[in-house]
Amino acid sequence: MGDIVRVLQKGKITIPVEVRERLGIKVGDELKLVVEGGRIVLLPPKTVLNPT
Repeated sequence: MGDIVRVLQKGKITIPVEVRERLGIKVGDELKLVVEGGRIVLLPPKTVLNPT
């Protein structure tokens, strides 16, 4: 999967609805943002609560 998103004012991006539904991301959820190897990785709520 490779959606293109645009960075808006204050660094905001929109996660496509298909991705949110697939990962169970809901309004108000917290995501963990990690920078690794020059890439931005957002980890879904289940990963934040139960790190492996």
